[in-house]
Amino acid sequence: MDIVLIDAISPFFRGLARHRINWSKIPFADLEDAEGAPDAACYARVAEDMPRVAAGIRSLGGTAATLDDLAHLAPCPFHGPEMNAKIAIYQAHFAGFMETLRRQGLSVYVTADYFSHSPGTRAACGDDRERLAAVFTDLVRAFFTRFPDAAGIILRIGETDGLDVRGDFRSELVLKRPDEVRDFLLRVLPVFEELGKTLVFRTWTVGAYPVGDLLWNPVTFERVFAGVDSPALLVSIKHGDSDFFRHLPLNPTLLCPGVRKIVELQARREYEGCGEYPSFIGWDVEQLRRKLEGVPGIAGISLWVQTGGWTVFRRLAFLENASPWTDLNAYAAVRVFRDRIPAEAALMDYCRDRLHSFAYADLIELARLSDEVVKELLYLDDFARRPLFFRRVRVPPLFSVYWDQIFVNHSVRKLLRIFAPDGAAKVRQGQAAMRKIERMEELAKRLVLPAD
Repeated sequence: MDIVLIDAISPFFRGLARHRINWSKIPFADLEDAEGAPDAACYARVAEDMPRVAAGIRSLGGTAATLDDLAHLAPCPFHGPEMNAKIAIYQAHFAGFMETLRRQGLSVYVTADYFSHSPGTRAACGDDRERLAAVFTDLVRAFFTRFPDAAGIILRIGETDGLDVRGDFRSELVLKRPDEVRDFLLRVLPVFEELGKTLVFRTWTVGAYPVGDLLWNPVTFERVFAGVDSPALLVSIKHGDSDFFRHLPLNPTLLCPGVRKIVELQARREYEGCGEYPSFIGWDVEQLRRKLEGVPGIAGISLWVQTGGWTVFRRLAFLENASPWTDLNAYAAVRVFRDRIPAEAALMDYCRDRLHSFAYADLIELARLSDEVVKELLYLDDFARRPLFFRRVRVPPLFSVYWDQIFVNHSVRKLLRIFAPDGAAKVRQGQAAMRKIERMEELAKRLVLPAD
């Protein structure tokens, strides 16, 4: 395994005025001045922060970093001169960010949605897949002409921007059937091959249209990728058959042959506190690695340390608003998956190297308790372990808590009582987990970690 891909977007969120933040990608519109241009002061602050982020990624064992996004970094005739002038300003800023990352020995990838429309491309192309594919290949060429040292593009085709996303671009779902995705790949991959670049294709989908089960369905996966043989293709797959939740089995598409793959993991647990409290993933990653032993084509991991979710929580990876629980997860994930060591060994190394402590037993106990509390208290495990599907989507195993919201109402109670008929036993389990939290607070204080 030689790829450890880690997102580098935390500096773009520092000081954001918005109460609830959409962490899915850089909030470009929030970093503009009164005239709608990229705010020079905001981007100067990002430039100051980026060396720390680059060093942090490298210290975790990262080999590559990701930034957002193609739409803001590649000009297009359909955008018009004013928009392209704005893109030129973005390009100047991002050239500096990429150079900072490269100085740490990191390859740089940028994300892209297919398709991110400007008003100009929407008017010129509409839903014409042929024209959109042609525009996309032109954007790819324009991007790599301006950034010849960039390693590749990470492409998402199965989810659009949220309704709260403001700004110059808005993504729409264009590829709706497996054969359309396949035809698109066969058209664009020769461009990446010609340029010597990598297309990291994400299989993340949220159920829309016939391709909506690409995330978890081996049949759909085969219809898309069978015979798509390109050295430029790397397929990025979430570890389970849903989003970054617990109690999920191995995503069966990880076992499908024929393409190189990287496994998506999340250190900043967007559904489990966003790094506000410990939610250790080391043992889950260890089980995942064992299940993938001997599976050909696993080229590495894509580790999310900042990306994902809509929350009021504001911890920033690698920056002064310390994220120790995210850092612990990221460190353990890389050591366990790449270096093939047990989770407890990774915890001992972290305790010595990052906490400068030899209280190994305390950190291991704290991590073990956090793993148990999340699985037994945040989740209703009787419900979470049951693989339920609605149309093309795995029903999320975490039902009553989403991001920073708690949902407790009559309908939720009725549903959960169906899947957890012994309610009294679940209450006792929850009360036992609450007592574990008291012990976790004691251990955190002893380790000089945040106990709040």
